[in-house]
Amino acid sequence: MTTEATVMFVVPETFERALRWIRRALTGESISIAMELDVSGRIKRRLGVDLGPCRILCVDNPLLLLQAMALDRSIVAFLPLHVAVSADGQRTVVHLLSQSGIHGCGSPLGAKGVVSKLQAGLSRALEKIAVRQELGHVRS
Repeated sequence: MTTEATVMFVVPETFERALRWIRRALTGESISIAMELDVSGRIKRRLGVDLGPCRILCVDNPLLLLQAMALDRSIVAFLPLHVAVSADGQRTVVHLLSQSGIHGCGSPLGAKGVVSKLQAGLSRALEKIAVRQELGHVRS
């Protein structure tokens, strides 16, 4: 049996509109975007290669960060979680770490519980605006 390290969601909207929807959905689950990295913009600036839009949203929840710090300060090495958002034609694809991804990476025991709570909130937020996809069945 194989397990996937990431979970994928598809938002049936263009990139910029989907980003607005994702931001709103995350706020509804008390999830903050601590940092945003424009991956395609960085590649364009550094290497001169044009790619479709792609951003990494570094997300967390301040209460979960506090809980992590109280349990074991090393846990914060696993937070914030990275959410990859990329354009795919007229739709947008979102990837995030799966439950099996965090449980299989040798993280401290306390990290698994904290990260699992954040992952559950992420999934709830994304399920409001997107469709979860099996990784082998993305393209139509």
